[in-house]
Amino acid sequence: MERIGGVTQDLWPRLFGTGERDALARQADASGLATILFSAKEACHKAGRERVLRFHDLHVTLGENRFTAQRGSEAFEGRYTVNDGLVVTVAWRR
Repeated sequence: MERIGGVTQDLWPRLFGTGERDALARQADASGLATILFSAKEACHKAGRERVLRFHDLHVTLGENRFTAQRGSEAFEGRYTVNDGLVVTVAWRR
């Protein structure tokens, strides 16, 4: 669970790849989307086999209240919801 607004633009280079940052930059208010992406990456990491969290290795594709992600040969799916400024995310390996 993450509060919207905590994933500030100065953190983007550490958390997101170039394509993700470009997509965020095109948003009028990217704070919610950045929080969803970050939360999805954290949830995938916890569901995965890797012990070291490398945010750039996880590639997330968002849908409506769902996402898929890939890290090397590991594939994930997950769900998210936003309520009262909080993003709640769950992920599992496919």
